[in-house]
Amino acid sequence: MSPRCGKENLVPREVSRKISPGLLWFAGRPGILLGFTLTGLSFVAPSVHPDRDGFFYLLVPWFCPGVAAIFFTFVPFRPDRGLPTTGDYREVDRQDPVVMRLVALLKSAEARRHIWTRAALYWAILSLVSAILSFVFRQSIRYVPPSPQNHFFLSNNEPFWFVIVMSCLGSYIALWSDYVGWGLKTWAAREAGARAARK
Repeated sequence: MSPRCGKENLVPREVSRKISPGLLWFAGRPGILLGFTLTGLSFVAPSVHPDRDGFFYLLVPWFCPGVAAIFFTFVPFRPDRGLPTTGDYREVDRQDPVVMRLVALLKSAEARRHIWTRAALYWAILSLVSAILSFVFRQSIRYVPPSPQNHFFLSNNEPFWFVIVMSCLGSYIALWSDYVGWGLKTWAAREAGARAARK
């Protein structure tokens, strides 16, 4: 279950008001679904073309989740407050120990382990999809050295790298949503436990 507003909210109001409400809506299931949808649509592009490029099916499962995981390993997400649409979007209060514990959690070794565990799961899912498509289209897939002829480079008709970028973007969105959703839920649970212990 993802942390979000409404009756399923897992982040107490006194804690959630310290961060952007957009995180509570998008992190978790909604973002993961959007990311996988985008990646799935990217798989459709080479699949419907009669001259299918086998490099795509080999590259996406290995490359895209790994790129996203490497990015978040070295550039941890830092939450903000407010919403861009309301004009009060700003950095979180660095003097607030509660919200700074969230910041510390999102860049911790524990968070990195979660990121790579989920990236491995996404790799497995994409590899399964890739294997199925490779089997279904085995008669028409071409595995030849990279060249403009097999669409490995950008061209007007077959933007190979555009499809790869869209797949990486989908993996980025899915992993970001999973990572931040995990951070919010873990943070909220620990804050609730700390408050209960103080009573």
